[in-house]
Amino acid sequence: MDNQNIDKMLASIINGDKEDFSSSFSSEMKDRIASKFTEKTTEISKDILGSDETLQEEMYTFKSTSDAKKFITSASNAGLTKRNFKIRGKVVDVSGVKDKEMNQMIQMLAKEMKAVKKG
Repeated sequence: MDNQNIDKMLASIINGDKEDFSSSFSSEMKDRIASKFTEKTTEISKDILGSDETLQEEMYTFKSTSDAKKFITSASNAGLTKRNFKIRGKVVDVSGVKDKEMNQMIQMLAKEMKAVKKG
């Protein structure tokens, strides 16, 4: 950030110029807000695009095949599709989930259903 606005504010305080102080202060606040807004926009864009992240593949082993089917049903109700699952008996592979919060929800669901996580 440029210190020009801060220098003007200090000079206006010394000179007793309230209008110049007010305009310098306003400019400094606008610059700071614009800077933070740009940083957040960039951060959100990176999260949405997720180009740097690799997709996680996780495998869960349940106590029974019915538990595995219940897990898939619950995860499907939460928004995942059949493409995200591979089921082999008591073992469920979950892959292709880009959303971090969805991954956390899947992990908590599997943990609640007493599944053993592999991978």
